[in-house]
Amino acid sequence: CHNPDGSKISGRVDKISLDPAELLPDADLVLLPLPVFAHRPYFEAIRDHIQPGTAIGVLPGQGGSQWLAKQIFGDKFESLIYFGSDKLPYNTRIEQFGKSVRLYGLKKKLGVATLPASKAQRVADMITRAFGGIIEGTPLGHMFSV
Repeated sequence: CHNPDGSKISGRVDKISLDPAELLPDADLVLLPLPVFAHRPYFEAIRDHIQPGTAIGVLPGQGGSQWLAKQIFGDKFESLIYFGSDKLPYNTRIEQFGKSVRLYGLKKKLGVATLPASKAQRVADMITRAFGGIIEGTPLGHMFSV
């Protein structure tokens, strides 16, 4: 990642696959930084591969997206933690597909609102760990907060 100040951040991807069955059964956190129109096909693609207790989040959170998720995940929805963020954590553009991106903006805090609301702190902590402390997850409470 090339940052606005000229510095670079590198990371290593553990696994790449187009098959959710290869990636999701052991996941405790699933981030979907997608526009609203893309939620349905992604929810449908991951539905059968998500385990109870998994936190699934749309970034940024969209009011009403929880109803679509509930419709698609069915009875499984009650065993998941569904969340939305108050914004995207970053603004990037692909420089070289599969190799590098340019970072244009990074938010230091990312608010998360959850269903159930009691899981907001847990998801905020997961976000902080997932971003290596570069971005701090901040609990907002109920999903209607975003």
